[in-house]
Amino acid sequence: MKYRLLALILALGLLPGALFAETFRLGLIGTEEMTKSTDAAAESVLPKGTTFHGLYWEVILDHFGFGMTTTARFSEIPTSDPALAPTVFLVDWLGGLDLRYHFLDRSVFDPFIEGQLGCAGRVDATDYQELGYSDPGSSRVKYLSLYGQVGAGIAFRFHRFHLGVKVDYRFDNDSIVGTDIAAYPLSRFSSGIFGGISF
Repeated sequence: MKYRLLALILALGLLPGALFAETFRLGLIGTEEMTKSTDAAAESVLPKGTTFHGLYWEVILDHFGFGMTTTARFSEIPTSDPALAPTVFLVDWLGGLDLRYHFLDRSVFDPFIEGQLGCAGRVDATDYQELGYSDPGSSRVKYLSLYGQVGAGIAFRFHRFHLGVKVDYRFDNDSIVGTDIAAYPLSRFSSGIFGGISF
């Protein structure tokens, strides 16, 4: 009885995947910083639990996929600097190139591993002239860095739709050579949930 049930589960998982194979994905993603920043002094910049939202796309050729993921968050914070507006509007972003290996290319179940090389940063996007203040110029860029991460996850394929979760580990995060802008203080681990359309 156990073997028949297992065979039925496998059949239900593999057969629909053969019918609904995909070569392109486009969707929405939300990620959360799972641990404290790698830079304890900058923990207030990106505290544990911070979320980002954005878009991704992926081209899947057999078991291999490549694409891009871009996420951002927007915030307003008060400032005590008399040269600046009472509150400043900040834009934080993470974006990079993705490479994935899908273990099952024609199945409802889609376990995968991935790697990403990306850029993270924060910019002051306040419209100072509109508010009657002088523009701080190049100091608008607060943080900027290049990072690398690897991870794993699982997605579920449906007809023209997919949904999944993943966890990533950032093995490197450094400021950009030739600039004096501090590295964006990313945490070591992040998690994400994503979903979108498939073709």
